[in-house]
Amino acid sequence: MGMPNRLTLDDLEVLGALLSERSLTRVSALLQISQPAVSKVLARLRRRFNDPLFVRTGRGMEPTRRATALERPIREVLLAGRKLDLPLDEFHPQHSNRSFTLFMSDVGVIRLLPHVMRMLQAEAPHVSLHTIQTDPQRLHAKLEAGEVDLAVGPFPALAQTIRRQRLWMEGYLSVVRKGHPRLGPRPTLSAFRNERQIVVAPAGPLPATQASR
Repeated sequence: MGMPNRLTLDDLEVLGALLSERSLTRVSALLQISQPAVSKVLARLRRRFNDPLFVRTGRGMEPTRRATALERPIREVLLAGRKLDLPLDEFHPQHSNRSFTLFMSDVGVIRLLPHVMRMLQAEAPHVSLHTIQTDPQRLHAKLEAGEVDLAVGPFPALAQTIRRQRLWMEGYLSVVRKGHPRLGPRPTLSAFRNERQIVVAPAGPLPATQASR
């Protein structure tokens, strides 16, 4: 058994116009297509819905109950399709009052956020920032859903579908007492490894810090 004919936006345009105009002639003029082309689409729609959709009466073409039930969803689909052609609203920082949600560590808040806030005061005085903490395992879903606009930090587990940009590289700083008997200003890797160490680091690996959005 074959699949039913797939509907196109052009088919729905014709059906929507027929529901409004109740006339093949007027639909032909409205959509600027030939009357035989309108009839052909109507025949295809009748097969698709297994319903006559319109019947001729003394008052013209009257929709069936099936066609009347289709009118509202067709209008919604056509409206959504037209919105695809609308130009994207430009972002004007000086006039925007948007609130952005950021995911970053306490260190990120202390190190990065003050610089961002100073820039926003000059460039986007009405924009507000909201920082959150969440389970890193759920971060990908929140970024995909738009619940988080920007995440700053090392996130090696994020899928490659998330756009990233390197902001800076983090490294380790080793501190030893002055006059250490075995480690000079530039110790070898072997000498460094042989020493007893305390490592202070956030949980998880430490790759290059990135911005993800």
